[in-house]
Amino acid sequence: YLQNDVWTRMGNQMRPMNYRDLLKKSIEGALSEHFEIDGLGFFDAMTPPRAVTEDGQDGWLEKPMAYLVLRAKDPSIDRIPQITMDTHFNDSIGPVTLPLISNAPPIDAATAPEMRPVRKLDVTQTLDLRGTSRGGKDRAVTLEVHATGEGVVPEIDELLGDFRSALPGYEVTAKNIDLRPVSVAQSDSDGRPAFMRSQRNAPKEDYAKPDENGTYRLATERSWMVTYTPTGDNVGLTFTIPTLAKGTPGTLTSRNFADMDIVAVSGPTVAVVAPFFSSRNLVYGITAGLIVALGAVWLWTARRRNTRRDDSGHHLPARITPLSVITALRRFDTESGSSLEPSQRSSLASDITELEARYFGRSGTTDHNGELREVLERWVSGQRV
Repeated sequence: YLQNDVWTRMGNQMRPMNYRDLLKKSIEGALSEHFEIDGLGFFDAMTPPRAVTEDGQDGWLEKPMAYLVLRAKDPSIDRIPQITMDTHFNDSIGPVTLPLISNAPPIDAATAPEMRPVRKLDVTQTLDLRGTSRGGKDRAVTLEVHATGEGVVPEIDELLGDFRSALPGYEVTAKNIDLRPVSVAQSDSDGRPAFMRSQRNAPKEDYAKPDENGTYRLATERSWMVTYTPTGDNVGLTFTIPTLAKGTPGTLTSRNFADMDIVAVSGPTVAVVAPFFSSRNLVYGITAGLIVALGAVWLWTARRRNTRRDDSGHHLPARITPLSVITALRRFDTESGSSLEPSQRSSLASDITELEARYFGRSGTTDHNGELREVLERWVSGQRV
């Protein structure tokens, strides 16, 4: 009755039965009216039963069937509804269906529950602070929390008591906590009979065992994505790593994104990369800007000192070389050539060509003996011939 694809004799013929699916349908039909079924998982069909005593009588066997995580829709609910499971037999007359009805234990849905029993609690949290280095609205910080344990994993506020105030200048509201569905682990997820599975049966020591109160529990998983949003205040220099709430037994592993890798967090805090438009970076930016501006003014002043201007307003090169003179003459032709007579402009072009051939031709020379300055001043200073 915890397996699917089970061939059962029904009268004179054999037919396959999906008993696990029928049991699941019966459970959901009985409970969904008054409860939210957060998680449902079935125990391994081969889990061995254990001997129990009922009403002082021995000879009874107890076998776990399913593990459910329920949430009452109404605080006035005071009992778990009865669940029916049909069992099939054959007698001399033919097939017989015998319904088995569960008991209806009382519950208290009006009182805020304490943390439910959970064993082997293991919590992993992964911090992503990379958003603090960006400006604008994209400076969000995320904390992903994943918890597993045998039993009901507590709510995140019961699990991590100090996570909301971990980063000054950021806040966590109810809408910033994304709760993922509860998952109940199953050792044989397909539900097929053991002899039809490709894997071997689990060793007997791996089957679920009752706790000290005689209760069987399957492992459950819960996860949350917590988003920290900026409030506009100054951002703190460190993110304080949340710790397990007081009285919560279990282990906690903390990790952090470093560039594209995830590394373990060794200390109680993680340094925060300041946002570009924070007040601290604004001071740094203004200081750097002033330094750059002063450097630019100094450079401009130095270049002005190294460049003289003649009376006509034209720049004269500080060093007289064939290249600097030819460049100055070409600049003069571009800026003032239109004011020259055609014969004068033709003479200017002839001087430039002659200088290029003399100093940069095949038989070029490097000795100019004052000739370059004479040609430059003749044209730029207005003493043109």
